[in-house]
Amino acid sequence: MQQITIAVGSTSAHKIQAVELACPKNFLLEIVSESAKSGVNPMPIGYTEILQGATNRAREAQKVHPGAFGLGIENGLAPKDGHVDDEVWWQTHQHHVQWFDVAHIVLIFPDGTKEMETSDTLPVPTEIMLEIFRHSFQKTSGEIAVKMFGGGDPTDLHFILSGGKVHRVDFLIPPLKRILQNISP
Repeated sequence: MQQITIAVGSTSAHKIQAVELACPKNFLLEIVSESAKSGVNPMPIGYTEILQGATNRAREAQKVHPGAFGLGIENGLAPKDGHVDDEVWWQTHQHHVQWFDVAHIVLIFPDGTKEMETSDTLPVPTEIMLEIFRHSFQKTSGEIAVKMFGGGDPTDLHFILSGGKVHRVDFLIPPLKRILQNISP
């Protein structure tokens, strides 16, 4: 039986666990994780920056493991309406829209073709967004939520904001299953 290698561009326990739980079980699979730079802000803002971070992570992991499927996962914050790439919109609306945490997932096949999936979204309170703006996107939403709400895991904003009902892994598994169903030996 031929083995497939998935090189994940992260050493995050949440991301690795989600990949392990989402992977197809019908063939031999090796999951390797690599510390990969996203090349974007610590708190990516907008779909373009989030997608770029996921793509960079997948490429970096695949460079270390040639012939593997490169997998990048990047969470970030995006507004419900509007485009953060539009400077005028950004200046007039940054404090007046609903923001969401969302993950982009990029899978790069060994032949270089690329597929993308997006997670469900999680509403992020305005007070967290105001702190993110104040810190110029250099602090993550999880770091800010831990400070505001008095505890929790700064890498699991979903658990903090859901009052302990849902983990970040739970948001990542469905899009990972959708994208990983496309791999085969």
